[in-house]
Amino acid sequence: LYEVGISLDEYSQDPCECKNTFQVYVYDETSNAPIRGAYVQVTGPSGYSVDDYTGRKGQTGIITGANLSGTYTASATINGYEPQETSIFIDQTSCGDQKVRIWLKKI
Repeated sequence: LYEVGISLDEYSQDPCECKNTFQVYVYDETSNAPIRGAYVQVTGPSGYSVDDYTGRKGQTGIITGANLSGTYTASATINGYEPQETSIFIDQTSCGDQKVRIWLKKI
C-alpha cells in the first residue's frame, strides 16, 4: 500500500508572464481575397516595432514580444492599394493570440 500526499496551491497568473502574439491578415476590400506579399508593420509601447510580409493566405507569421500594456498599431502596404492601419489595445487581461484583420482598397 502506497500513500501519496498532494497539496494544491491557488493559481494566479503573473501579469509579467503574459505572452501576447499577433497575426495580421490582409485582404482585398472588394473581393475579400487574401493579399500575398503585403508589407506589415506592428508598432507599440516603448518603441516596439516588428515587420513581416504576408504569405499566400494573406497572413503574417506569428509576431511575438508585444507584452506591454498599451495601444499597438498594425499597418499594411502593397503596390496598387491604399495603405491602411488599425489599432488594438492590449492590457493584462488580453494575454494570447491577437488576430488582426486589415482590408486594403485598390487604387
